[in-house]
Amino acid sequence: MNSKPFSAGTFALALIVAQPVVAQEATNLQYQASATPAFVSWHSTRGSGEGHQFFLPIEGITKFAVGSAVSAEAGVKTGYIASSNQSPSTHGTVSSPTDTTTHLQFAYEGFESVQPFVTFDMNLPTGKATLRGREKYAVMDRDLVFQTRFGEGWNFNPGIGVTIPFGQSLVATLAVGYNFRGSYVPDGDTGLRYKPGDQTVVTAGLQYLSEDWLLSVTGILTRETTSELAGIEFFRPGTSFAILGRGAYKWDAQHATTASLYFNNTNKNAVLDFFTGALLPEEDNSNSALTIGRLSHQYDVSSRWGVFGAVELLYRDDNLYDEVSDLFIPAKTKATFEGGLVLKYSPAVTGNVSAGVFSLRQASTPYTGSQRYEGFIGRANLAVAF
Repeated sequence: MNSKPFSAGTFALALIVAQPVVAQEATNLQYQASATPAFVSWHSTRGSGEGHQFFLPIEGITKFAVGSAVSAEAGVKTGYIASSNQSPSTHGTVSSPTDTTTHLQFAYEGFESVQPFVTFDMNLPTGKATLRGREKYAVMDRDLVFQTRFGEGWNFNPGIGVTIPFGQSLVATLAVGYNFRGSYVPDGDTGLRYKPGDQTVVTAGLQYLSEDWLLSVTGILTRETTSELAGIEFFRPGTSFAILGRGAYKWDAQHATTASLYFNNTNKNAVLDFFTGALLPEEDNSNSALTIGRLSHQYDVSSRWGVFGAVELLYRDDNLYDEVSDLFIPAKTKATFEGGLVLKYSPAVTGNVSAGVFSLRQASTPYTGSQRYEGFIGRANLAVAF
């Protein structure tokens, strides 16, 4: 079972390697590199469309000590993405590197009862932020593929927090970060510059760890400032709250069960009123609440390999607009079934590979029948520590 304490940087974007600091004062230096390729393919059962996406995140991380009381964590994450979406009348394809995200964290461990930390995260625009022509059709439903965005602008996200242990088994974490988000041009055909709103993210978590149990709960509150298009304020998302609960139980040396439950809800947005030029709250909430539950079980056949199976259920409810409104979005339900192998070549080299199928149903409206999509999903992971 994973014995790593609750991460103080849950709002962090990723990790950056800090070699100059390491060379000066580091002790107990650790490195880890990982690659997590994934592929998804889907089609409409009514023949209205099909698509696929390949996503390859690559991450490097290092942990080290600076002096006797400061621990540090640093790394970098980048990747590659290829998406294709096709309907009877349109076809869009995008193939590009992803943005590169970085993270740097320092924690002071000189106090017995509390561990303060600071973080600094960045998003570097190495992906494809601007789409032109048919490339825009490569953006697919967020419940069908891994990524709906191929790039954005520069982001700078400093944060502070504190970790508080309660005895040997219980740890609490509280963190706050502010994400300064840079502008970019999402639509190359119009050339209009988009400035997304800055984000304030507050994270609170609690984790319990024993010999057989790992339990955690994390809450994330996100508030965002007004977004601008061509210098005009036109949209401000509602405050969002998400909560994630996780639990893992080790039955014996070979069997372990893991369960998780995620819920997200967003309040009404504020949108531009073209008659008054002011931002006004929506008449009803156009956002849908999201619930995802997952249950998996792993059986270790030997110390070198094991097998696992998992089922995941997703429910995105309909928004609060009347079903005859153009702004109405019907509910979605999705079921995913996966199975795979867990590989343990050595304590420093681990990996897994899995395959699965899913079915997604979108409820009907007064103008359209229900939609159903079926698909295949394959994933793999290779992690090397040294």
